[in-house]
Amino acid sequence: MSQMSDWAAVAERLAPLGVERVYLFGSHARGTATRRSDLDLLVLWETPLSPLERIGTVLSALKDLPWVVEPVVLTPAELENRRDLPFLKGVLKEAKLLYERRKTTA
Repeated sequence: MSQMSDWAAVAERLAPLGVERVYLFGSHARGTATRRSDLDLLVLWETPLSPLERIGTVLSALKDLPWVVEPVVLTPAELENRRDLPFLKGVLKEAKLLYERRKTTA
């Protein structure tokens, strides 16, 4: 998965959920992915759903893609509160933005 059309497919499936941002991390973000690599995504989504419900919803939206998807789905507040954890520090260091919801003006 390295073409822009592949990244657009991910965004097109997640945008209708109302997610705020989608980041790619892991081997695909580093350019070291192989055919057996999974797709690591950090999804920021302000929603009242539980963490398990969020992951299930994201996985369901991406189920037809030909890659194993490993999503980390956090609210913006959860990311802010946890950004100093070693795992998230690593994710944020290499993350590449795939999608950002446009802000609407009222």
